[in-house]
Amino acid sequence: MKEFFLSTHPLIFKMKIGLLFGSFNPIHIGHLILANYMAENTALDRVWFVVSPQNPFKKSASLLHHQDRYDLVYLAIGDNYKLQPSNIEFSLPVPSYTIDTLTYFQEKYPEHEFSLILGQDNLATFHKWKNYERILEYHRLYVYPRSGCSSTELEHHPKVTLTQAPLLDISATFIRDMVRAGKSIGYLVPEAVEEAIKRKGFFRTLNKTETDTRMENTATTLKNVWASITGTTTDCEKVVHLLDMIVDGEANPEDQQYFYKHVEECAPCFGILNKEKELKTFLQQSVQRKAVPSHLAVNIKALIEKLPETETV
Repeated sequence: MKEFFLSTHPLIFKMKIGLLFGSFNPIHIGHLILANYMAENTALDRVWFVVSPQNPFKKSASLLHHQDRYDLVYLAIGDNYKLQPSNIEFSLPVPSYTIDTLTYFQEKYPEHEFSLILGQDNLATFHKWKNYERILEYHRLYVYPRSGCSSTELEHHPKVTLTQAPLLDISATFIRDMVRAGKSIGYLVPEAVEEAIKRKGFFRTLNKTETDTRMENTATTLKNVWASITGTTTDCEKVVHLLDMIVDGEANPEDQQYFYKHVEECAPCFGILNKEKELKTFLQQSVQRKAVPSHLAVNIKALIEKLPETETV
């Protein structure tokens, strides 16, 4: 396993390190441009890509093993000494809350100062994060713009720095779909990453014909079944797809609102796809994190009670 280490020798100068969390499934130029911007245009000396471990919400078909994703980040960075991959969350309990990871970093590298890099959409719900006051007390936030986000009170907090990082609407989901369709992902990811994806066959779980057929059959089934039940025009296929996007951190605020608003009426479609337990686990976590819009909380809690019980570990 490739690893990077920072010496704890007292002669090492104190560095300001920005932490960019994500699944990076796969890492793409949007991630790299953002990280490089932060390293070159803010007070940060380094930026670390904190690769999330295997997410319990996602199936292996849609999420590479965390070590494979870490290796792709390593390849993407190349010889840029200001950027670095981190596998520190691989050894932490799952789910690992941000405050726990920050505490671990600070204890392991007490001579350095750690900050969070997050999107404007996450800042809007930051007050719902576990121990968010403690995070703001000891760490700075560097916020990059996201489309469709409005200003929040936290933007004026002394520990929050708004940046003018380039707004690149590149989705890892789109890249995975391109690979499955047999299309080039050149310029969307570094050349070394593209070569590794090709060589190891990542994301090519189905060939183009099988993918098209499956998508068409799924769409037809969802639309026909739901139309026969209620006649609604709600796009339940979109709601099902949004579950993966939200877990992967790729859904914008409007998409998240759409999901929570329509997930109750589209619940039968999750049953058709054998995703009810996955949905229930996600919704339980959402309620715990207070990520569900307050005016929909009662309906979501009621839906959780109706869904099948999740397996206990």
